[in-house]
Amino acid sequence: MTGSLLRSLQMGAEASFVLDAAGRMIRENDPPMSPAPRVYFAGSEAGNLALVRRDVPEDTAREALSLLSAAPPWTDAWEIPEAFEAVKALLSRDAPVEETSRSAIYVLAGVQQTATDARFVSSGTREGERLLTQLTQDGMPARLIEAGFDSAYHFWEPWCVACAGEEIAAIAFAARLGASGAEVGVYTFPGFRGRGLAAAVTARWAEAPALVGRELHYAHFVDNLSSRRVTERLGLHRIGANFRIT
Repeated sequence: MTGSLLRSLQMGAEASFVLDAAGRMIRENDPPMSPAPRVYFAGSEAGNLALVRRDVPEDTAREALSLLSAAPPWTDAWEIPEAFEAVKALLSRDAPVEETSRSAIYVLAGVQQTATDARFVSSGTREGERLLTQLTQDGMPARLIEAGFDSAYHFWEPWCVACAGEEIAAIAFAARLGASGAEVGVYTFPGFRGRGLAAAVTARWAEAPALVGRELHYAHFVDNLSSRRVTERLGLHRIGANFRIT
């Protein structure tokens, strides 16, 4: 069990970030190529994993990794580990800390379909191709644009949408996709929340043929109660936590 937990953290990190030969983070492993945090730390009952961004000065990186390697196993994202504040203070010597976040990490496996009247459309299917063509030709609905889905580009493959009638009600997509792991991103559009659609579309997304052989993760920020309810609906197993410092 110990080895599997640590391997899960490693697969999650490999899916989340592009790393250089020295194991330093270059950027996020997402289509927009977003900047990586300066420090990423993930914990489980079996131990922890720490990564530092490539441009962090060598002495700062060495001290940060030393602090984090000495930290006891951390599993509860709702509790701030002692090393968190120490690493923040360390990074602040070089530049102000701009943002911090803590998330709970779950494995998305053995999930059963939940009851819903929604119709599902997935990437890699003729119906999925027709949907993208329609959105490109007719333009994105205002609701999607307001949520940040301003073009079909933001349907990161593999993806799955839950439709209520002819309207897209919820979407699950590969927020991060690596060789051995993937992390789902989920969004339910206003007007369709509270119906269990996020859980339903997540379960359907997990069945995508493109994800076979990968370990699938679901993560949410500690203050995201709706995402936490999705994990409860699906009965997901929480394996640990992570924090990011930018």
